Formats: sequence, structure tokens, C-alpha cells
Amino acid sequence: FVVRTVDQSMALANISNTMTFSLTTNFDMPDESTVTLSGLSGLATASNTSLPIEYVSGPSVYGTSGVWGAAGSLLLTVCCGLNTSSGVVLSFVVVNGPNTVESRDVRVSFSVGGGYDVSVSDEVVALAAFTDFGLNLTSLGQIVPTFVQKSIAQSS
Repeated sequence: FVVRTVDQSMALANISNTMTFSLTTNFDMPDESTVTLSGLSGLATASNTSLPIEYVSGPSVYGTSGVWGAAGSLLLTVCCGLNTSSGVVLSFVVVNGPNTVESRDVRVSFSVGGGYDVSVSDEVVALAAFTDFGLNLTSLGQIVPTFVQKSIAQSS
């Protein structure tokens, strides 16, 4: 992949989070090739054999859904005879887990279908900073909101 980036819409625990990936290959992968996005640990989304994906831009080269693994991976399968080298930006919704996740080591790997014995594993995906709510997270993490100062006062 010559372009591989990820961004998230929400870094707070226990809230829906749209993950957005930009993926561009330097060749056209044939149908039945697979792409795995991994390292998305700490999420509360259960395993799902048909997690909906949406396209922000580019052709629908991976169809309309992927296979989500509860450990934090999404398996996509190239379909439809479309050009994978033109680049695609796709998104999917997950639910952040209940705990703080300092950062995630997000990776992409792929296997070329069509009878070719070619696989590439664990390319690091570039992370975008999350800057909402006064936060500046430079890693793809999540936080549990809490009060920084806690006090109780009583008047007489």
C-alpha cells in the first residue's frame, strides 16, 4: 500500500466511533484478494461477519461489509472487478471499550487472490491526531473521561 492512514471520530470510552481508513495500492488486486486491518484493540464491538462499511471516496472495491473480529481486526475482500490502485477512503462504526487505551498499533496486511501466492503482512498505518474536546491525542487511543478535581463542601 502506497497510502495507508487511519482516523477516528471519537476518542471517549463507551461511545460509537467511526474509523476512517485511506488505502491505495500500487497495483490492481484481483477479486478474492483480502486486506486485513488489525491492531484496533480495546473496542467493545462484538464479532460480526457482516460489519457495514461505507465509502467516503473511491470505488466500492471491498463490497458493502467486512468481517469484524472482536480482538480488533477487519477483514475486507476485493470484489466486483474494480480498480484498487485508484485509492479508496472507507469508514465503519465501532464502539469504544470501557477502558483507556493509550495507543493502538494499527497495521494493514494483504493476500493477493486469483491463484497468486503473494502476501504482505503488518505494514504500519499512519495515525491522524484527534483534537476534539480540548484533547490532542497523537495516537489512535481512547480515554475514560473523569473529573480532575473532586471536592465536596458544606455550608453551615
